[in-house]
Amino acid sequence: MKKMIVIGIILLFIGSGLVQGFNRNEEISIQKQNRNINRIEWWNGDWFYRKEITINHNDVADSFSNFPILVKHASADFADNAQSDGDDFVFIYDDNSKLDHEIEYYNSTDGELIAWVNLPYLSSTEDTIIWIYYGNSECGNQQSTGDVWDSNFKVVYHMNYESGGLIDSTSDDNDCNTIIGSPDYEQDGKVGYAIDFERSSNDAFEDGDILDGLDEMTVEAWINLESYHTSHCVISSHEDAWYFLVSQEYHSVRFDVHGGVSGSAAEDDSPCPLDTWYYVVGSWSDPENRMRLFGNGELKDTYSETLSMLNSNYHFTVGYKDNQGNHFDGLIDEVRVSNIERSEEWINTTYINQNNIESFLDFGEQEKVNFAPYVPGDPNPYNGENDVIINIELSWVGGDPDGDPVTYDIYFGNVTPPPKIVDNQSEETYTPATLDFETTYYWQIIAWDNKSAFSEGEIWEFTTMIDHNPEAPEINGPLDGKIRKIYPYNFAAEDPDGDDVYYEIDWGDGIVDSWIGPFESNKIITRNHSWAEKGNFIIKARAKDIYGAIGDWGTLEVTMPKNKQINFQFNFLNWLYEQFPYAFPFLKYILGI
Repeated sequence: MKKMIVIGIILLFIGSGLVQGFNRNEEISIQKQNRNINRIEWWNGDWFYRKEITINHNDVADSFSNFPILVKHASADFADNAQSDGDDFVFIYDDNSKLDHEIEYYNSTDGELIAWVNLPYLSSTEDTIIWIYYGNSECGNQQSTGDVWDSNFKVVYHMNYESGGLIDSTSDDNDCNTIIGSPDYEQDGKVGYAIDFERSSNDAFEDGDILDGLDEMTVEAWINLESYHTSHCVISSHEDAWYFLVSQEYHSVRFDVHGGVSGSAAEDDSPCPLDTWYYVVGSWSDPENRMRLFGNGELKDTYSETLSMLNSNYHFTVGYKDNQGNHFDGLIDEVRVSNIERSEEWINTTYINQNNIESFLDFGEQEKVNFAPYVPGDPNPYNGENDVIINIELSWVGGDPDGDPVTYDIYFGNVTPPPKIVDNQSEETYTPATLDFETTYYWQIIAWDNKSAFSEGEIWEFTTMIDHNPEAPEINGPLDGKIRKIYPYNFAAEDPDGDDVYYEIDWGDGIVDSWIGPFESNKIITRNHSWAEKGNFIIKARAKDIYGAIGDWGTLEVTMPKNKQINFQFNFLNWLYEQFPYAFPFLKYILGI
């Protein structure tokens, strides 16, 4: 039974220590959370700058997964702090995860950035927050172009090329490399650069058999038509499978899917505007038996078609129809083809994002990386120091690399980990109450800046000094005399630690001077005393330092009164002593007695 009680007590102590440590760590965690309300922690300290980007949920028609948004922003902050090629731009989600992005254009002179960012989740009920980080001069290219576009995108052409064919941004690499005519590159587009297709020059692009025989599809583009013509102006097509064009009859945008019946199409209800950017989308769904046509994000027409899309023996094209011509006349930007029917809400949100970027996105002010305060160091007393005085002033070295104001939480005690005794102190010193001798103390400093970053110093320890007892006092004065006559006596005791001392003097006649002082160590003090009765008396004295350590007794024996058989010589000597008490030892030496 006793053994079980002992084990229980041991476990209780261990448990108490664990709980104390847990509570302390929990306290630090809670304090950190309280100081970081409504803030996302800095993603990576190698990136020195960031801006918050808020996506207006009112411009999002529905909630989506893996939605690619356009981020377009010009800032002198980018020009001043980002790499000249924009390799260091990084987009971060609100959970501090890295987002896939593709840079379509960056100008380091004026800081204009055009990028596409894939959002794992885009909410229509609350604003979505992401961050753009930059200002890392050492990193490589952070883009992950193919991952921006989900697997349903089969073609994404930004039309921002200096020359050559159309380069697909998806992971399928469906480039359109055959150039027809002499297209004009790097023209002002809707998003970035566009390509100008001159009908008179038969400008166009074509490549292999890649987008036919689909059960579903969506084709989209920004077009800026220069003029109407007596034959179709084809935006993109796959001859015998589908066509996306401006019709010759009504000058309206039309989307055709050929399942063996000519003339089956969804068509806009008004002519395509001239010299104006117009966002057009055609979609096909075999399961739904429908074709749909959208203009500027609005559904314009739906046409039912029960036959499936044919496979084609011709090329996929942009700017004309293979085997028939019908070249486009104007600017084309942002051509995309998906192998699914995109929803009306997806198309509407895409249009708003690209057409009214100022409403869709809001950029915050530039923020600079906040480095945590320096880890507190250089402690006084140093870690592991012994013989530390008990009225020590603790000190340390702190500070902040950003020059931010710093406050300190102080943990101190004779247990580890020590409890917190002070918080939000700005000074780098602290004086605890008088400590106990021969005791080990533990202390720790946690530094906080005004942006809620903190650095936790290590737990230091030191042991206080031993309090040595003062030595026994030396007592000097007359060894005999007359009763009721006052005699002076000198007392002096040295303290090994140099502490001031008190004296307790027992005159041997029942009178005690109790703890007079304090006096400096080893300094002579004089006390007067007289005895009322005859006899031999032992004067005893001992010293106590200011911390309570008491030394041994010192003694001196005196006789009152002196012997009656003394002769004249001793009467004379007694008279000398009474007149010159301090000189008496010297006079005895001179007189040889």
